[in-house]
Amino acid sequence: MLFDISELTKNNQERISINSEFPGESFYYNGDFIEFSKPIILVGAISLTKNVMELTANLKTEVILSCSRCLERYKYPLDLEVIENFTQDEIDDDEIIRINGSTIDLKKVCQDNILLAIPYKGLCKEDCKGLCQRCGTNLNYASCRCEKDNIDPRLEKLKKFFSDNKEV
Repeated sequence: MLFDISELTKNNQERISINSEFPGESFYYNGDFIEFSKPIILVGAISLTKNVMELTANLKTEVILSCSRCLERYKYPLDLEVIENFTQDEIDDDEIIRINGSTIDLKKVCQDNILLAIPYKGLCKEDCKGLCQRCGTNLNYASCRCEKDNIDPRLEKLKKFFSDNKEV
């Protein structure tokens, strides 16, 4: 969603309010498919100080993520503060985004802030039991009959050594 800032730059206005709602576009990030269950709501303002425009807003939405333990999809609500700086001038500052023309792509700004806010390894619930490593059963819903003798393969010879020398 492109937001027109020409009023701010041409009319020497100091502040423009933002009250936008738009659907989020699903995307892949880090191998996970991230989709939106609610629209993105962005409420705030863009203010101009010298040649730098500062976006200060509140972003609310809900994304659907995959649990890193059981792979189930779950809803993850987001309510975060967005602060970004923009300029049309040539500047050597990584904290200020350079824009061409008189529009700011709010969808891109929102997506970048959402990426920073979602957990790297999200869980559907705190006590998620995950999947059985042998049969793949989701342990949150059922138990499996797999043998629970999980020995690190590097220590297998040590296990055999102690089982062979029980009488000593």
